[in-house]
Amino acid sequence: MVKSIILSIIALFAATAVFPQSVLLEKDQNESVYVRQKGPNKKRFFHLYYDYSFYAPEKGTSIYNKELALRNYIGARNNFRVANNYVMGVNLEFGWETFRIEQTSQKTFPSKGTHKKETLSTTNLGLEYFNRLLITQREGSLGIWVDAGIYGNLNLGSRHVIKDKADPADEVRYRKTINKGLEYLEPFEYGVKGRLGYKRYAIIGTYRISDWMKETRSDVEPPRLSIGFELGLY
Repeated sequence: MVKSIILSIIALFAATAVFPQSVLLEKDQNESVYVRQKGPNKKRFFHLYYDYSFYAPEKGTSIYNKELALRNYIGARNNFRVANNYVMGVNLEFGWETFRIEQTSQKTFPSKGTHKKETLSTTNLGLEYFNRLLITQREGSLGIWVDAGIYGNLNLGSRHVIKDKADPADEVRYRKTINKGLEYLEPFEYGVKGRLGYKRYAIIGTYRISDWMKETRSDVEPPRLSIGFELGLY
C-alpha cells in the first residue's frame, strides 16, 4: 500500500515537471522564429516628419527678404528596405512657402506702393520619391543616412498679403488686404531634394528646377535653394 502511494506521488511529480518544460520549449521556439518586419531599420517603416527651411539669397532676387523666405511642411513617409544598405521611399507632404517682399523706394512688384509688410505665399500638396543610403546602422535605429530624391508640388492656393498701419481716427491699429488666386504664379513646381540624417534628425536641402513665376514675371523669380532642418516624428 505504501509502495503504491509512493509510486503515485513520484509519477504525479514527474508529470508536473515535464508539462511546464514542454510549454517553455514551445514558447522559445515561437519567439525564435518571430522577426519584426516594421520599424526603423526594418523592411518597412512608416512615419510622419516636419520640415522647416529657409531660402538662401541668390543674385537677382534682392526684392525678397532673405531672412523671411521659408518652407514649412509636414509629411508622411513610407520606407521600403531593398538591400542591407539601400532604402527607397515615397513622401506625401502638405505645407506652405512664403516670400516677404522688401519695401524700398525702387520697389515695382507687385506694385510700386510700399507697405509695413507684404508677402507672397502658396499652399502646396507635394509628392517625393527618394533613394536612401544607410552609412551606419544599428538594430532598431537608422544611424547615419543620406537621401537623394525628386519632388513635385501642386499649388492648392496662393495669396498676396499686404499689411499697413491704419488711420488712428478709425480706431484700428492695422489693416490687412489679402489677394487670392495669383495668376502670375505657376500651378506646379518641381525640383531635387537631399537629406543628411542621424536617426530622426536631418539637414535638408531643396533646389527648385521649375519656375515659381510665370514668364510674364520671370524678372522677379524668388530664390530656388533652401536649407533647413527635418525632424522625424516617431
